[in-house]
Order: sequence, then structure tokens, then C-alpha cells
Amino acid sequence: MRREQRSRARRLGRFTTTFAAVVAATLVALPGEARAADDSLVSAYPVPGSALSAAPGVVVLRFAGQVSGEDSHVAVSAGGGDQVAAGDVEQPGPLELRIPVRAVGLGDFTVAYHIIFLDGGSVAGAFRFSIGTGVPPAPLSGAAKQAVTAAVAGHVHEVDGVSAVLLVADGVVALVVLFLLWARPRNGSRGGPRAWRYRDY
Repeated sequence: MRREQRSRARRLGRFTTTFAAVVAATLVALPGEARAADDSLVSAYPVPGSALSAAPGVVVLRFAGQVSGEDSHVAVSAGGGDQVAAGDVEQPGPLELRIPVRAVGLGDFTVAYHIIFLDGGSVAGAFRFSIGTGVPPAPLSGAAKQAVTAAVAGHVHEVDGVSAVLLVADGVVALVVLFLLWARPRNGSRGGPRAWRYRDY
């Protein structure tokens, strides 16, 4: 009886280990989430916290990782929350994004961004600059920074068809592997017919 229990425990241990390996492999295949430590903002124009005498005409962001411009979003807003962008986000280089801004009045302005990188990572952030006030902008509070980054990150991307098919295929393969590990042959010998049943644990 003890031998049978030990055998079942070993089989259960092997199944658990294999299941964990399959789950880990599936997670590795999925797109990564935020990894700001490696792909963070390297430089910006206007410089965060700077006081400008006139509107900059364009906001430029440069990152450490290669950016997916089609999937990334940048917003520039005035103190009251009005958007002052004069066009769509442009990508002049693999590490850089820029967005034109229209001439506006005086005050503090906020740049918020949600960036998707080609390696699957992402980063979100925000900073301020001032125009015509002669003093640095008021710093963003923790709640205000969270609000503006959440707003710019709240967009929805369409699922790529090829990626969706590959993800479904990965799931099917994982299920087949789990079934083969869970099931075992019975009532048969080498070269003879076999039937399958679920193991009883």
C-alpha cells in the first residue's frame, strides 16, 4: 500500500513539475509588461521642469529601447486639461518619438506618455514644463501623475491576427501535452492494443 502511495506521489510530482514548466514557457512566449529599468526615458525636449519663454513647437522624447511608434501614445495638455498637440505622434528614429504642439498661452503644460517597445516591454510617465511664466512648473503630485499616465495608457490596441493564431496554437499544444502526461495506457502490452484512462490520484 505504501509503495503504491509513493508511486502515486512521484507521478503527481512529475505532473506538477511538467505543468509548471509548460505554464512558464507559455508566459515567456507572451508579450512582456512594463520594464522601465531598461527602456526608460533618456532625454526630452522641453527638459522636464524647464521654464520656456515661448511654445516649443514640438515635444521630443528619446528612450533607451527601440520604440514601437504605432503602439505608443503621447499627450500634451495645458493646465486645464485641454490637449495642445497639433498632429499625430511621429517616429523619426528607432529610439525617438516627437509630437508637434500648437502655440498656446502662458502656464504649465504636462507631457504624458505610454510607450510600447519592440521587445514587448512598456513604460509610462509624465512631466511638466512652463511657457512664459519665468518660473519652473508646479510639480505633479503623485495622484496627478497617476491620473495623466492612466489616461494616456487607457487606449485599446487591436490584437494582431498572426499573434492571436500563434497564441491559440500554443494553448492547444499545452493542452495536448497535459493530457498525454495525465493519461496512461492500460490493458495492453507491447505491440498490442491499448486503451487510455485518466489516472486516479
